[in-house]
Amino acid sequence: SSVYVIDCYDFQIGSVPFIALDVMNRHHGSFKGTAKFSKAGDSLGCCAPIDTAPEVISIGADAVVPGQDLVIAGSIGKTLTIEVLARDKNVNDGVTIMMLVPPSADALFVPFDSALNPRLYTFSWKPLLSTNWTNPTYAVFQAFDTPTNEYNASDPADRAFSLRASLRIEIRIPPLLVSPTPLDGTVFTVNFGSQLSFTVTVETRDPTETVRVDFVEAGQSWLLPPPSNVIVGPQVPTQTPTVNGVVDRYNPTSRTWSFAAEASDSGKTYEVCFYGSKVNVLGTDSRTEIRCVRIVIPMPRPVFLAGTTANNTNLTSLVGCGTYFDVLIGQNDTSTAYTVYVKPSHHVRFLFNGTGLLYDGLPPGATFEQTDLAGFSFNFSWTHEMGEEGQWIVCFELSDNVNISRVSRCVYINVPRCKRCIRAGDTLDKLVKPYGSSWIELYGTPPLLRLLAASDPTLQLSTRLSTAVLTTYNPGVFSMSERSSEYLSPRVWRKLQSRPGRRRV
Repeated sequence: SSVYVIDCYDFQIGSVPFIALDVMNRHHGSFKGTAKFSKAGDSLGCCAPIDTAPEVISIGADAVVPGQDLVIAGSIGKTLTIEVLARDKNVNDGVTIMMLVPPSADALFVPFDSALNPRLYTFSWKPLLSTNWTNPTYAVFQAFDTPTNEYNASDPADRAFSLRASLRIEIRIPPLLVSPTPLDGTVFTVNFGSQLSFTVTVETRDPTETVRVDFVEAGQSWLLPPPSNVIVGPQVPTQTPTVNGVVDRYNPTSRTWSFAAEASDSGKTYEVCFYGSKVNVLGTDSRTEIRCVRIVIPMPRPVFLAGTTANNTNLTSLVGCGTYFDVLIGQNDTSTAYTVYVKPSHHVRFLFNGTGLLYDGLPPGATFEQTDLAGFSFNFSWTHEMGEEGQWIVCFELSDNVNISRVSRCVYINVPRCKRCIRAGDTLDKLVKPYGSSWIELYGTPPLLRLLAASDPTLQLSTRLSTAVLTTYNPGVFSMSERSSEYLSPRVWRKLQSRPGRRRV
């Protein structure tokens, strides 16, 4: 007997021949799955030989034409998602679609749902510059069936394969800003007198393209630096070796931007923006993102450094002794073009009635000398003489070479009356002479002084001595207290009592 394999049978509606029943029962009782009847003219059709191959019908919205590539465009960093549809005219067969050639290893191709014929898959891929692919790149698809009516359904040799469908993907690649280009939002700090320079470099993946660097004419949040302080360099190509020697190619292309900070820029913030673009190419993918950097110029100012007497410090000294302190100066930044100076600006002398007299510079007899080579350390020295008793204010002013800032610091100096220090060469006679007295009256003061002067009238240096008992006043203005007499010998005390013109303060 003969064996006939029938997969599709056309018959008139209303009559079901026995052979159709045999088909439904899968060859005289060998029932496998189900049989499907379709009307003539069905969109998928039904009547096809058992070995009919499946076919890839469409990719995306475009129908597949055998031998022709479908072309789509993609962009860097943007995911492409496309549906691929395949069918087998033998509707009893299942269909599987393969991606034979992916555009890169990270492309995905998965079934859209559980339907087996027709079969729909989803292709998705995000082009990244960090992955390997060509431009244009390709995705190639092929479908095969899963037969239900052949004798050996598990044998792949019994499967039928479709023609290959090719998808050509052209990636729009914008140029890229590459190292050493500053990152967006970079902040540069430039001291007055210093210069900032940075380089912007742009390139594309296609070495045949030409690219350039441009600077935006305005900042996004801050003003541009003064044009007179800015130098923008030319477009610099890259020397590229070829079979014909080294040639200049403007891909990558670099450009340098420089700025010199002047005194007038101090305390200001500027912004510079830039981008790269393809030459003679339009569209959003023809240029890079815009990057902006900020430039901060600190406000320099002179400062009094640690070790300097604090502002408004009160110091006390005596006639015969001195007032000494250091003044140390510097600046608040590291600018080498910025120079600071210090000078005694003025002094004030207060009379005993409270009147203040203002004078320029230092008090008479005071000195202010530099003590280092750099000009940052100074010493104030003032030895007080008779007649300089009272309260003084001595002030110093810090300034700079560009008149940006001035800082003042003052010191209060009090020189009490009726007290003094003993200095080298002082004798009893010398000490009492300004008071119109004799050394014997001073000799009668505290015992220590008598001991010092017993053998030699030269006194010990820096010994503090009250001279109030020797000061001459008009009769009756001041009177000596009993407590004051405790410092005098009875002999001197009696002598002073007999001379009413001499009183102790």
